[in-house]
Amino acid sequence: MKKILRLAASAFVLIFSLALLFGCGNGGDTEISDSPPPAGTTDQTTDTNVEAPPVATGDLRVLNFLYPGMDTDHFEAHRDPETGALGQRLAAELGMELNMSFVGWGDYWNLKSVRIAARDPMDLTWDGTPNLARAVGRQETQPLDDLLERYGQDMLRAIPMDWIEGARVGGYIHGIPSAYAPASAPFMKITLRVDILEDVGMTLDDLQTPDDLMEFARRARDEFPHIRGAGDPIFKPLQRGFFDDSFLSVGVQSNMVMFIESTQEIVLYYDTDTFRQVAEFNRAMYDAGLYTDDVTILYNERDFRFRTGNYIWVEGSVGKEMEQAHLVRENEPDAVIDSIILGPQNPRYIIASGGEVLMIPPHADNPDLAMQFMNWMFSSPENHRLAILGVEGRDYNLVGDNRFEPLNDNEFFYEWMFRNINFMLFSTEFSDAQVDRFINWDNDAVFSDLLGFAFDNSDVLDLEAALIEADNDMLPIHSGFVDFDTNFPDALQALEDAGIREYMAEIERQVRAFLEETGRAR
Repeated sequence: MKKILRLAASAFVLIFSLALLFGCGNGGDTEISDSPPPAGTTDQTTDTNVEAPPVATGDLRVLNFLYPGMDTDHFEAHRDPETGALGQRLAAELGMELNMSFVGWGDYWNLKSVRIAARDPMDLTWDGTPNLARAVGRQETQPLDDLLERYGQDMLRAIPMDWIEGARVGGYIHGIPSAYAPASAPFMKITLRVDILEDVGMTLDDLQTPDDLMEFARRARDEFPHIRGAGDPIFKPLQRGFFDDSFLSVGVQSNMVMFIESTQEIVLYYDTDTFRQVAEFNRAMYDAGLYTDDVTILYNERDFRFRTGNYIWVEGSVGKEMEQAHLVRENEPDAVIDSIILGPQNPRYIIASGGEVLMIPPHADNPDLAMQFMNWMFSSPENHRLAILGVEGRDYNLVGDNRFEPLNDNEFFYEWMFRNINFMLFSTEFSDAQVDRFINWDNDAVFSDLLGFAFDNSDVLDLEAALIEADNDMLPIHSGFVDFDTNFPDALQALEDAGIREYMAEIERQVRAFLEETGRAR
């Protein structure tokens, strides 16, 4: 059986990346900023339909942006400096050509590190905010304080400086948190097919517990032959469903060492009853035929599975339904998409300055241009919409003050990566109630005691590497891919042998120091 576990773990190493994705956040109450721009800024409000004057491409500086996913013909055309609406604007206003290097989701994190180490041409990269401290430890990003002061002042009217401070590690700002929008309780929502839910005689109000979710999955499978079950094994939503408090990941890996908010304890997640409950729920889903092998083995393709119309849910954060609805409807025109959160009575914590961060590698040839590009995108709603939505009248129409009607299926920059509450437009396919729920999502949120904490792993890099290797044995258990009782003892022993208690002691030391320094210790 241990051999089976190792084989399963090997598959996970190749394709089950556990970086925290698709999150975004907002500090406190959600309000549109109406403060004046900082001193020295200029008004760059521009009509996106005005064609920029031609610029000789030989005179342009090239910005190399490493980006996850796949390019598309319409996005490539949009970036063309001679003929594309976005490319022409960047050429005319910044004297730059945007060269994007796409890497598939399954390979992105490994190849990002490899390409930075190899000093491949790279001026800008993206990652999840929880990975920032690790990127600093690996020397994959550089301090941005001086660049921000010189080239980034316009963006501060869209992304407040106190939000950017959340990317300060070791005394320096090492990234720009690129998503400024509500996102408390990150990765704890479940985005699902409401039309199928109602067709099997249930409503959103009926989904209160993990058992309710399983009942929905059973009914959907029994009534609709084309439904293959859930799009991914769920983790953090179930943690919230089984545990009345909140786990906050600390250190390497997103489900290893946890901070419990109410008690300020550092615990090994695998020691908790919640881990067993999540693993056993996911195993029961497999045993009932409600998960297929590919949802674990090809975990990072979960969004693409959901879009086929053959799956009933996918794990996500606030706003996930807005990202997925029109994509699902390409295959299921009558699909209705919405999201739920288990344990709605429990506190929702704001744990970081959003979930996304843009970084400039230490070897970047054009660090000033990278900062100017970020500054340009967030300096006006017109620039932001041109990059995210495309050209007004061609790709979308404005409807009222904060709505848009999409005119085609073209996608450009990921909206979730650059989501900004000051500039957001909401598709007309969503109800006023859904939009209001999104805007007000953080109104009752609570700031985590660890908000602003960044674990310094510089003294435990070798220990982390050993723990990452050992943790591979836990991944198939957590997802239900293999049986808990048979495989858990050996997997836990592998972590013990790799030094998990020593690692936890270092995290504990740093967390206690942070809580004392910030006056949050209880």
